[in-house]
Amino acid sequence: MYMVEKLIDDIVKTNSTNYLTEAGKRFVSNIKNKNDIKKLLADNRDFFIKYESSADRMMDDIATVLSDKNLEELAGKLCEDSGYSFKAILIKGLTDCMSEYEIPHEVACLYANRILGAVLHELPQVAPDKYDRYFQSEWRIEQQQAEEQINQKLEKISSQMAVYTAKQMAIYSTDALDLQLKRQTVNPKIGIDFFDIDDDEFINKFNKLKNDEKVCVRARCREEAVYCIINELWKSGEKRPIFVVKSREDWDKLMAVKESGNIYIPWFYADEIVSIENNTNIFVFTDEVPSFSDNEIELRPRTYETIRRALTRAGMGVNEANELVSETHGLYIPMKRRIFNGAFLKKPEWIDGLSVKVKATCLLAGQWTDADGDKAVIEELSGCEYEEFIEQITKYAGGEEPFVYIIGKGSEKQYYLASVQNTWEYLDVQTDSDIWGKFTRASIDVLNESETLFTYTYAERFAARYRGEKLFWSANIRRGMLNTLLIKVLHKDHGDSQVVLDDMVSEILGYVKTEQQWKYISRYFRELCELSPSMVLDRLENEWEKSTGLLQLFDRQSDNFLFERNAYIDILSGVETMLVQKQYAARALEWLLRIDDKSYKYTSNTPESIIHKAICSWINLSAFRTVDEKVNAAKIALKYDRNGWERIYKALPQYDSNIIGNIICPHYREHVTTEWMAKQDIVETAIQYVQLLIKEAHFKPERWEKLLNIADDVPDNIREKLINGMLYEISQMTDEEKIHLKNFIRKIIYKNRYFNTAEWAQPEEIVEQYEKLLDGIHTDTPEYEYEYLFVQENDGVLLNPVETCDNNARHDDNEKQVQAIIADEVTHFKKHNLSVAKLAAICSKEKWTTLGRSLARYWSGVFDEEVFYDLYNAQSLNRTMAIDYCRELAYSGENVYLYIMEIHKKKKLDDEFLVGIYRLEAECSGEDIPQIDKAPEHIKKMFWQQADYYMTSKYIWALGECKKYGNVDVYIKLLYRAMSDKYFGTEQIYDYVVSLKDIDDIRNVSDVSYYLKEILKQMHKKYIDDAVKSYELATVEIRFFGALKWRDMKCFQKIVKADPGNYAELIAITRRKDNDNSEKMLTEEESTYINVMCRLYGEIKFCPAERNGKVIESELRSWIEEFMILLEKNDQKSLFSYYIGKMLSYSPAGKDGYYPCEAVRNVLEDYADDALISGYVTEKYNSRGIYSPSDGRTEKSLAARYKENADYLSTIYPKTAKIYYRLCDRYKYEAKWERERAENGVY
Repeated sequence: MYMVEKLIDDIVKTNSTNYLTEAGKRFVSNIKNKNDIKKLLADNRDFFIKYESSADRMMDDIATVLSDKNLEELAGKLCEDSGYSFKAILIKGLTDCMSEYEIPHEVACLYANRILGAVLHELPQVAPDKYDRYFQSEWRIEQQQAEEQINQKLEKISSQMAVYTAKQMAIYSTDALDLQLKRQTVNPKIGIDFFDIDDDEFINKFNKLKNDEKVCVRARCREEAVYCIINELWKSGEKRPIFVVKSREDWDKLMAVKESGNIYIPWFYADEIVSIENNTNIFVFTDEVPSFSDNEIELRPRTYETIRRALTRAGMGVNEANELVSETHGLYIPMKRRIFNGAFLKKPEWIDGLSVKVKATCLLAGQWTDADGDKAVIEELSGCEYEEFIEQITKYAGGEEPFVYIIGKGSEKQYYLASVQNTWEYLDVQTDSDIWGKFTRASIDVLNESETLFTYTYAERFAARYRGEKLFWSANIRRGMLNTLLIKVLHKDHGDSQVVLDDMVSEILGYVKTEQQWKYISRYFRELCELSPSMVLDRLENEWEKSTGLLQLFDRQSDNFLFERNAYIDILSGVETMLVQKQYAARALEWLLRIDDKSYKYTSNTPESIIHKAICSWINLSAFRTVDEKVNAAKIALKYDRNGWERIYKALPQYDSNIIGNIICPHYREHVTTEWMAKQDIVETAIQYVQLLIKEAHFKPERWEKLLNIADDVPDNIREKLINGMLYEISQMTDEEKIHLKNFIRKIIYKNRYFNTAEWAQPEEIVEQYEKLLDGIHTDTPEYEYEYLFVQENDGVLLNPVETCDNNARHDDNEKQVQAIIADEVTHFKKHNLSVAKLAAICSKEKWTTLGRSLARYWSGVFDEEVFYDLYNAQSLNRTMAIDYCRELAYSGENVYLYIMEIHKKKKLDDEFLVGIYRLEAECSGEDIPQIDKAPEHIKKMFWQQADYYMTSKYIWALGECKKYGNVDVYIKLLYRAMSDKYFGTEQIYDYVVSLKDIDDIRNVSDVSYYLKEILKQMHKKYIDDAVKSYELATVEIRFFGALKWRDMKCFQKIVKADPGNYAELIAITRRKDNDNSEKMLTEEESTYINVMCRLYGEIKFCPAERNGKVIESELRSWIEEFMILLEKNDQKSLFSYYIGKMLSYSPAGKDGYYPCEAVRNVLEDYADDALISGYVTEKYNSRGIYSPSDGRTEKSLAARYKENADYLSTIYPKTAKIYYRLCDRYKYEAKWERERAENGVY
C-alpha cells in the first residue's frame, strides 16, 4: 500500500477525520489569492493559465469539498471502507468541482492530487505526534513518482495529439471527448463520468483483458459503450493514454504512425478493422454484428436505477430523472436527444424502413401486449395480420436507436415505443385521417370495457391467475391510448380539438354507473382529468346529487397496504392535478373540501394533505397565489368543510409540521409551478388566516387551545384580538370547557417561566398577559377551580417555578412547592365545605388524576368512609381514584383491607374493585400468605388471570394458585422470576415446566415468548441428554411452538432427528395418502387440529441423525429405512424421496467445508432420484426467504458458490453434485432475470 493510502487508511480506521477536517481548514486559510493557487498548481506548462480567471470561484468549490460537513458525511459512509476508497472519493470530489470549469480530466487529476497532498501536509501541524512519521523521505519520493507518472501521461497525450493534428487525423483524447460531450448536453450537462458500469461481471472480465492487444466488447449501443469503457479505465487508474478514432481512413494512418503503449478505441463502422500492434485495441460490437472472438465480453445495459442516480448526480431533479428514464426506457440515444444542446439531424433507420401505417399504428397505440384484444386493435389500425406487423417492427427493436422496445419472451411480451416524445417529434397523425377515426372509436371501446379482473381483491386476482383468467385488452394499451390522446390534443394539436375530447371523456364517464366501474376507471382517472378537466369535474359534482358508487370508494377502504389498492387514491390524485390549473382550481378545491367534509377514515392518502398544499401560507404550490386568492380559498374551506377550520390552522407557518410535498402536476396541460412567497405576503396571509380562525372559533375550547399555541408568534394587535375574542367566548362556555382552557393556559405560563432562558421563551410581559387572561376566567361551580391540582403534573400547578437547571435539587424544590400548594388548597376546600363528590365527578372525566392519592395525604390522614364513597361512586369502571386513595393509605400503614371488607358487608362493592384491593393487600402482606388465598373462587380467578405484574416472592404458593386459577402467561412470568431469583433448583424448575402441559388457559403466549425461551435454555443445558426428561420437555415445546422458533425446540429436534416416527405422523396428518383424491368434510375441531399440525410441520427444518453439527452415517441410514417403512404403512410411499431430499438439504458442511457432509453425500449416491433431487433443490431454494433485489448480483454470487461446490463433488459424488449444478443453473437464471428486471425498470 502506498504511503498516502496508509495515511488515509489510518485516519479512517481510527475515526480521526476531525484531523483531516482541521487540515482542510488550514489549507483553505493559507490560500489567500489566485496566485497562491497558481503557485500550487502551475508548472512548466500553461495548463493553469486558461483557468486563472475562474480561480477564486474554483477555490470556493474546493473549500466546500474539504468542509467539515462534507468530510464527516464521507467518513460516516466509508467508516468501514479502505483508506483507498476514501481517497478515491476525495479525489473525485475535487475533480468534479474542476470539471465545472472545463478543466480536462487528466489535468484535473493532477491538480486534485496536488491539492490533497497539500492538505495532508498540514496534518503534522494539526497532530505532530500522530502524523510526523508519514512525512519522511518516502512521502516525498512517492509524491514525486505519482506526479511524474501523470505528467508523463499528459506529455505523451500532448505530443501524440500534436502529431495527429498535424496529419489532420480525426483522433480524440478522452479529455476532448469529455469536453465535447459536456458542451453537447444541457439540463443536465453530462460528461464521461455519467457512464457508470453496474455490471460487476463485465468489470472483472474487462480488467483481466484490458492489457491484451484485442478486446472485444458486445453492447447494445456503441456510443454509450465507448463512454462506459473510458469511464471504467479512468476509475481503475489506467496509466496509458486512451484515444478514440472516428474514421477508417484515420485508423489506417494510425497504423502507419506505429505508436505503442496506448489504448485505441475505433468509433466507426467498417467491413474490417485490423488491430494496431503493441497497443490495446478495444472493439465494440452491437447487435447482429459478430466479433468472431472467443473472449468476447458482454456489457449489459445499465439499470434504470444506475441511470437515475447518474442523472441526479449531474444536477437533474429526482422526479425529472425518473420521468426521463421511464419515458426513454433507459436507452441512451433517445435520452441524448432529449438533453442535446443543438439540432440532432441524424434520422433513425426506422423512419424510412417502416410503412406509414405501421409507424402510425405504433404511434397511436403507444404500448401494448400480446393480449387478444390488443392484437385486434393493432390489426384494425394497421390493416395487416398481427404476426406480419410484429415481424416488421421487430427489425427495428434493437440497435442504438430502436423504434420499439420489447420486454419479455414468448407469449408474455410487452411492446413500447422506445421514446414516445421523440417519436412524436418525427411523426404525426392528422385528426381527419381514416386511422385517427379508427383509433378514437377503438379508444372508447377499450376504455369503456371495465373487465372484472381490474376490480378483484388480491385473493380474487390470485385465484383468477390460477384459473388462467386474462384481460381481453391489456392495461398497457389502455394507458398507451390515453397517453396518445393527451399528446395529440395538448402537445401536437394544430386546431381546436378540446370539444371532441370533452365529448369522448363525457361518453367514457357516462358508462360508469357502479362502484366496481369506478374502481376500474380510477386506474386511468389522472389521464381523464388531464384530457378534459371540465367534464370530469361535472361528473364529480353530479355525485353529490346522484351517487353512482364513487363515494363508496372513500367509505370502504382496505388497510391491506401490501396487496390491495385503494381506488379513491387515484381519484384524489386526479383532482389534485387540477389545483395547479387556474381555470379549474376553484372547482377542484370545492370538491375536495366537500369530500373532506364527509370525514371518512383514511388508511393512507387524504384530502387533508392536498387541501394543506392548496392553501399553504408560506409557499405557492397551487393556482391560489396572491394573498386575496388564498384568503378567499380559506373562506371557501370554512363554508364547505366541517374540518375547514383545522385545515386553515395547519396551513399556517407556525404549525408544527412545515414538511410538505409538491402538488401532482399534469404532464402536458399548462399549469403553475411551485414558487416561494415573498416574506411580506407570508406575514399578511398568516395574519388574515389567524383573524379568520379567531372569528370562526365558534366557542370550541380545542380551537382556542390551538390559537393559544401560536399566540406567541402573532403581532401584538392580533394577540389582543385573540385574547378579547377568547374572553368573550369563554364567558358563554360550560364550566368544564372553561377549566380545560384554564389548565392549558397554566401550562403555557409554566413552560415559558421554567425554560425562561430558551430562545423560544416569551418575554415576561407576554407571559403576564396570559396570567391576566387566566385570572379573567371564572367557573360557576367552585369545585371546578380545584381540578387543576389533581389532573396535571408540576407544569399545570406552579405558575412561578424554579427555572430549569441540571441540578436535581431544582426539580425537588418545584415538587415540594406543588405538594405545599395542594395541601393548602385541600385544607381550603375542606374549610369551605365544598363537595368531594362534585370534585371527584369532575376529575373522573380526565384520563389521569391524582385526586385519590392527594386526598389520602392531605384530607385527614386516616381512612374516611365518606371520602371513599365519593371517590368510588364517581367512576363506574376501573375506580382508579378509590384504588389510589386506598393504596396511599395502605402504604402509610393503614389496614385498608379491613375497612373495605367491612364496607363490602354493608354495601356490595364490584368484583373488579375488590380484586384491586386484594392485589393491594397482597403487595403489603409481607411474609404472610395474602388474603386472596381466602377469597371466593371467582375473585381468585379474576386475580390470577391478570396478575402478570404481581411478582411475589412466595413462589410455591403463587405458582400453585396460578396453575389452578390463572393462565399460562402469568405462570411463565412467575416461573421466570423464580428462576432469575434462584429460588428453585433446576429439578424443581423442570417439574414446573412440565406442568405447563396441564394448564388449559392459554391466552397470548407469544407475549411471554422471551421468558419461555430463557426457561427452556436452562432446561436444555441440564436435560438435553436425559432421554425421559428430554421427551417431556419436547411435549412442552410442541404445545407452545407458536411462541418458539425451530432453533428453540432443541428437545423436539433431538427426538425427530433420532426417530422418524413423529415426522412420519405429521406427514400422515397433513398430506394425502397415495391415490386418495376424495374430499372429506371436516368438523371445526378437526380442521383446527390439522391447521395447527400444518403450522408445526412448516416450522420443522432438520437433517436426520444430526448431533452437534455431525451426522453418523449408520444412524442416518437406519432413520431413512425406518421412515420408508412408516410411510408405506401410512400408504404414502410416493412421498418418500421428496421428503428425504427436503430434510437432507439441512445437512451441515463436511470436514472439507463443502455441502452436504460426507455421510449425507454417501446416502445421496444410493438414494438420489429425480424426486429426491427436486425436494433437496426446492427446500434449499426456498430457505433463502425474503430478500432485497440486487440487480442479480446476489444470485450470481450464489450460482458461483453452488458451482464451486458441485465441481468439488462431481468426480466422487456425481449425484450429489447434480443437486448443486441444478441449484447453480437455477440461480444463473434468477440472476439473468433479476438483471433484466432492473434494466427494464421493473424495480
